[in-house]
Amino acid sequence: MVLAEIRRGRPLDLRLELGRRIVDICAEVLGVPERTVLVEFTVHTGDEILRDGAWAGEWTHAEASSLRSDTNERS
Repeated sequence: MVLAEIRRGRPLDLRLELGRRIVDICAEVLGVPERTVLVEFTVHTGDEILRDGAWAGEWTHAEASSLRSDTNERS
């Protein structure tokens, strides 16, 4: 079981993509069958997550755009 604490506002398709990638990585690295990997998302508001000494703030669609371009640059 993988527990993912995320900020509210992320679209379902983005969470689905993340969950599938987590399952793939667990299967590859740990050698477990994909069907045995469970990913559970717990959604929080930005004022429930402290990061670098400050509240994380609400999630924005601009973050998704910057994350996808970072991922593409690494590929």
